[in-house]
Amino acid sequence: MGKYCTTKSASSLLCWALCSAALGSSAISLTAMAESENSTAKNAQSAESKATVKQDAVKKDSAGEDSVKKGAKAESPASAQLMKKLARYNTLQGRFQQTLLEKSGKVIQTTEGAFSLKRPGLYRWLSDEPYPQEVVGNGQTIWVHDPDLEQVTVTPQSRMPFNPAVLLSGSIRSFDERFAVTHSQNEGGDHFELTPLANQSNAGVAAFSRLTLGFVGEAISQVAFSDRLGQETRIQFLNVKPNQPLDDAAFEFVVPEGADVLVNE
Repeated sequence: MGKYCTTKSASSLLCWALCSAALGSSAISLTAMAESENSTAKNAQSAESKATVKQDAVKKDSAGEDSVKKGAKAESPASAQLMKKLARYNTLQGRFQQTLLEKSGKVIQTTEGAFSLKRPGLYRWLSDEPYPQEVVGNGQTIWVHDPDLEQVTVTPQSRMPFNPAVLLSGSIRSFDERFAVTHSQNEGGDHFELTPLANQSNAGVAAFSRLTLGFVGEAISQVAFSDRLGQETRIQFLNVKPNQPLDDAAFEFVVPEGADVLVNE
């Protein structure tokens, strides 16, 4: 039986690389006073009063609608184009090559493995030797399994910041509220760069300072992102198969017997 303990943060490199407003509503109810039966004059006065209240309510509703329209932020063309490309995928699976570089450009580590994604919010990343690791997310919980350490780190999905795995699994509907999105194109295809807005960055919503997604035609080919220390992670996707049937059960995780379990609070 493995040991259970709690930790405030996971030390796993791949976990950090992969792992991450509700609109308030109010209702205004208008109540009408019971009509007085004392006289016809009072009834007329009451009817006139009701008409005035109704007109005022219509004016307020119109003003509110105008305010919402004026306050609404139109989706940027780059963001709309990126969402359109990602919306083509319900599932995605294939191989990946991941490279971690220092700020100077020196390679720190290279990893290869397999991945599978299913929206909304389901993903599994398996890194091969010599750095075996498994990252599984079922939309509510994220498990990071380090076989060499015989350790599993468990973190609620809600505790994770926005990250590339969440982006690719399509559980984020809008980018403009969180990021400045730009688009460029060259012989290598389309490139979308996401930079966290100041308020999102300060809130720790994003685990990166800049992220770039590359597409060849409609197929995603690579992801690159930089952390706040200047290190860069580059992920190249190979043999990608979109929209293949994937069972939700593939994104559940069973803790291996004897493994230590660290629970992120």
